[in-house]
Amino acid sequence: ISVAAYAASRVSISASTKMHETVVRAILRAPIDRFFDKHPVGRLINRLSFDMRQVDDYIPLACVMLFMFCFGFCVNQSFIVGVMPSRVVAIAVPFYFAVFVFIFLYRGTCVPLVFHSKFALSSLQDMQAVVLSTAVSIRANNMFDDFMMRYNHQSASIIRCQYLIHYV
Repeated sequence: ISVAAYAASRVSISASTKMHETVVRAILRAPIDRFFDKHPVGRLINRLSFDMRQVDDYIPLACVMLFMFCFGFCVNQSFIVGVMPSRVVAIAVPFYFAVFVFIFLYRGTCVPLVFHSKFALSSLQDMQAVVLSTAVSIRANNMFDDFMMRYNHQSASIIRCQYLIHYV
């Protein structure tokens, strides 16, 4: 496990470095009139630091968990194949194939749902930041109903995606 933890930390450091370089390069090349006027610098720094923290925290954990799952799966399956009669193993091969096909299909549907969920959450957080910073002008210009409708739409979208990812 210590080898897996070391490898995971190295992957996390390289991913974090690459992500930081890419994001900073994209932010520095962003047009001033269309990007920096609409996004306050404090919000950009908060988002970047939050995203970097997530990369630093979750990549090593995900790598170690993946290593432990693969190792445990291989040990369990080799034991089962070694104990069972060869006819039963031959009959089980199509079932293993079907399980791997369904896992591949599930992964293919979950990745876009996770992306959409994260994008909707980001939009929701942007909307909350706008409301917190300009609450008086929103009420004065009668834009409250529009913000509530967009907020409810984004919230429902996140809930639907999370439900489909975890329970279907």
